[in-house]
Amino acid sequence: MTSRRRLVVGLSLGVVLVLAATAAIVWAALRTRGGPVEAVRDYVELIAAGDAVGASQLVDPAQYTGYDGESTPAPPPTVSAGAEVTASDDLVLDRDMMAVVAGQASQRIEVADVALDYGDSPDVPVGETVDVGVTYLLRGVSTTAVLRAERMDDTWFGFTQWRVVDPLLVPLVVQSNTPELGPAEIRDDEDRHDRGASSDAGSAHPAVRVPAEIDLSGPDAEGASQRATLLYPGVYRIGGTTSTYLTAAPKTVVLAGAATTSTTSEAFGDVVSTSLWFEPTQALSDRISEEATEFVAACFAAMPSPPADCPGELRARSGFATDVVLNDAPVLDDITSYQTEHVDGVATEPAVRATFTTGRFDFTSDDGGRDDAIFFLYAWVHPEGDDVTIEFRPSL
Repeated sequence: MTSRRRLVVGLSLGVVLVLAATAAIVWAALRTRGGPVEAVRDYVELIAAGDAVGASQLVDPAQYTGYDGESTPAPPPTVSAGAEVTASDDLVLDRDMMAVVAGQASQRIEVADVALDYGDSPDVPVGETVDVGVTYLLRGVSTTAVLRAERMDDTWFGFTQWRVVDPLLVPLVVQSNTPELGPAEIRDDEDRHDRGASSDAGSAHPAVRVPAEIDLSGPDAEGASQRATLLYPGVYRIGGTTSTYLTAAPKTVVLAGAATTSTTSEAFGDVVSTSLWFEPTQALSDRISEEATEFVAACFAAMPSPPADCPGELRARSGFATDVVLNDAPVLDDITSYQTEHVDGVATEPAVRATFTTGRFDFTSDDGGRDDAIFFLYAWVHPEGDDVTIEFRPSL
């Protein structure tokens, strides 16, 4: 073989070896690119971009189990949004509502890190899962969630494929003193862009500018049934429905995982709990005062046989008192919420009640002398949509 021929052969072999090495590096890189970390990152980046529709298509929200990297609880019961609150705790899963709510976020998550959990390796058999930790930021607060990724069958050229198993969702419970005034609304903030929210311009899924409804629960401390709603993490503004007689100031809620968890439930796992407390309006005060005046007048007019809901001090003297005269009519003193008893998770009576100043009346007793007595009056407020029914009672 001539020197020229040996040189050509040597160069050719060198090129082949370089190409083979390059191909091996590229193949390894491409194969790694399809790993569990990349699969999870692609998913959470959709949430960070506000693409709830795409996220729900990639990972079914119905797969939520509250997985935390340590245990896998049985999937909790799910109901449709707006369904009647039952005597048991419920978890609301509504894909359409998730998409609407995601569009109302005043701030979305910022993905800080995605990495395999300590001790896990992507070299697992097909059908096995690995834990992937996702660290994200909301308003400067760091939260870490653990999502499982399952290895699927490799592609025809040996590339690995992974499927994200767990959706990145957070259960939200909104408690209220008057859950019958629900649902609450998650509303779009007018100043959302001034506080760091990503712009909707050019987004494949622009924010929906209509309120999204979310169910209300009664106070958990009183044994009320809880209704948790699954949502993608974000910062949301929650307000109560507009009512003539009761109103609740809107609240901003940072909905994230363990960093903002306020309650742990056997049914839901870690949840974020907030409250909407309805307060009386001037219209309610005026109406209670007006109806109280009419109620007391009717009780005195009914003497000597006042109805059973009239003040007990008046009824106690109905058998012998004559010439009964109202001297001091009770005046509305306060309207507030009281703890209520719950049976099977349902309140037995309304929480909003009114108290009055002490009333006083004169009467002629059976010995012919004049005497006087004080009496008490209370009112229970039953919300009924935009109206209320006021029930007067002689005692709390």
